[in-house]
Amino acid sequence: MDVLAPTAPAARRAPSPRRVVVGVALAPVLLVLLVAAGGGLAEPGVAWAVVVALTAVAGAVLLAGYVPVRGQRAADVLGCGPCDAVSGLSVVGAAALLAAAPQQVTMALAALAVVGVGLLRRRGAAERACPRP
Repeated sequence: MDVLAPTAPAARRAPSPRRVVVGVALAPVLLVLLVAAGGGLAEPGVAWAVVVALTAVAGAVLLAGYVPVRGQRAADVLGCGPCDAVSGLSVVGAAALLAAAPQQVTMALAALAVVGVGLLRRRGAAERACPRP
């Protein structure tokens, strides 16, 4: 069996309603937290605000992936520790990047990239590299 084989089409079905609700609920919370970490909305540029909003949405999608679907145990969703810890902590890393250089579009883009990498690791490689019985 090839560990790096593409996932089966059944694994790519519609998102769980639980995960959608959690993602929709987390997006505005993450937006407020990331804006506060990035210096607030005193005089942000439109580009900065859009990139931070995209980071919040991507972070909400990432964190919603940790919610078990009906019939799943929490251990089934988590996979192995190192893979999932890095993915989940990417949202914290994004906040740290925004705090390091408030109101800077380049740092907001770096924060979006960090969350994007975390999302890709959570969605793809971690599931194949850390299978759960």
